[in-house]
Amino acid sequence: MENFPSNINALHREVKPRSDLYKALSTQPEVLNTEQNVVSIKDISSHLHSFTLPSLGKFYGGKKELFMKELRVDQAIRLSEIQNIKDEGERLAKLSTIVESSITGIKAVDLTLPDFYAVCYELRTISGESPMVVEREIMGRKFSKALVKESFTVDYLDEDVDTSKYDFPRVRDKIESSSERNKTKFTDIDCAFFGYVHGLTAEEKLENFRSLSYTELDDLIINCTKLVHGLSDKVKLYSEQGDVEEVEVRFDPIRLLPSSILQLFHRDNI
Repeated sequence: MENFPSNINALHREVKPRSDLYKALSTQPEVLNTEQNVVSIKDISSHLHSFTLPSLGKFYGGKKELFMKELRVDQAIRLSEIQNIKDEGERLAKLSTIVESSITGIKAVDLTLPDFYAVCYELRTISGESPMVVEREIMGRKFSKALVKESFTVDYLDEDVDTSKYDFPRVRDKIESSSERNKTKFTDIDCAFFGYVHGLTAEEKLENFRSLSYTELDDLIINCTKLVHGLSDKVKLYSEQGDVEEVEVRFDPIRLLPSSILQLFHRDNI
């Protein structure tokens, strides 16, 4: 049998490190003062971009802004894979997980659809992407414009609007209602209005919506127009002759994200 020290103090003496090493390891660092801590916090936050949401946080307990960071290479790879997904609900679900990893403050699936589209475009902007170009042919003339951030007007939700009675369609609602597996579950009128009813999940919202009376439905339809917010879908395009046409731009969130990333993986499809 091996000879162990007869008492615990002897054991401590045997495993005690060299005095110089012991001193180095046991020396406690000085506690940073408050001012130094503030500087450290500022350094960390300087890497994040703050963004004021068009809804002004009326649907998130007053959280008016979130913070975001540039897209990474691994997100670019995942973005490239989305283009091949045919199921709209699945495509949006995967996109929201990518956006989720670049924002903090509010979950991507909890964002209203207009807030989500605005966040997607802002991510495109801070990630250094070139402007999105929109081209149309109208009456035989070609119109185009490179859409920079200033090309869009932002409709902010009126701060005096009462949102206690009605909600607004969220990303999670769109994922469920546009999924192929739920194709027969949601009717056209469901898809149009169920998102405006309060509920913790899309299923709960749908159930609550279908419980409305006709009078309550009329009231919902009238009041949901007061909740409009987000990027304006009207932009001005210009022809080579100097003509101006105002057109509507459909906000496909995938299209709002960096096109150069998608071109890198799908050169033949874009």
